[in-house]
Amino acid sequence: MNFKNPLSVFIVWHPDYSEGQQIADFLYSVLCRDPSKPLNRSIGIPVYFRSIKSANKSQPIDIDFSESEFTAIIALVSDEFVVDKNFGAYLEKKFNECGEMSEKRRMYPVAISKNAFNVSAKLLPINFVRINRDQAVASQIAGRILHELCRLLMNMKRATEETESLNISPPIKLFISHSKHDDSKLDAIKFRDYINSQTQLKSFFDANDIAYGSNFGDEIKKAAHESALVAFQSDSYAEREWCRIEILEAKSAGCPIVIVNAVNNRDELLPFLGQF
Repeated sequence: MNFKNPLSVFIVWHPDYSEGQQIADFLYSVLCRDPSKPLNRSIGIPVYFRSIKSANKSQPIDIDFSESEFTAIIALVSDEFVVDKNFGAYLEKKFNECGEMSEKRRMYPVAISKNAFNVSAKLLPINFVRINRDQAVASQIAGRILHELCRLLMNMKRATEETESLNISPPIKLFISHSKHDDSKLDAIKFRDYINSQTQLKSFFDANDIAYGSNFGDEIKKAAHESALVAFQSDSYAEREWCRIEILEAKSAGCPIVIVNAVNNRDELLPFLGQF
């Protein structure tokens, strides 16, 4: 029985795009491992580069979708990419192949150039990842792509995908767990505002997202089972009953948990907090 990777990521860029290798290397360090820190923990997603033209051909090496359960293609569409019709044809072919099994394959074109949308008529209706040239390009791409890869693995629709169906799967939700009894609540609010204004993720913040008249405990438990939990571990976090409940509910549901160290002076120990 042949082994299949759960997920493989392919990064495509034109060899004449000078920043392409640098961006690809950064994405590799985020998604797979950081070669400069071999002992650090890593996500370990296989990442493959498609830039150099294959022997005697005018396009990069082909992509074998059968080797992975899920496949994501990140296309860095620069001016060089648009001008080279062979690369445009390659991208269009891969886009068509992704469309044949869209629940397992996705293409994420990145508009490196303002002309990127002209790379193929097939991709004109597609929402490109747009970047701000005044900010670090690679980190912008990584943040957006990580969210979409999570959605792909969860077999959810893309955050920007339009459909007439009433059963639209929502973007991934972050449950922001925090204590209201110290200054960490201000950091939690800033984090919530950033998530809601700068990303396609959604947040659950009890002060805003529990309807009046609803059972507070039931809503907290439900949200903890449906979200990835971000816990602002502060001075008073461990002593708050609902903070402890939120952590335990998330762990019992097998949800991802990220701990933000917001301790200033002291922290009561939660024996189960670090065991993930």
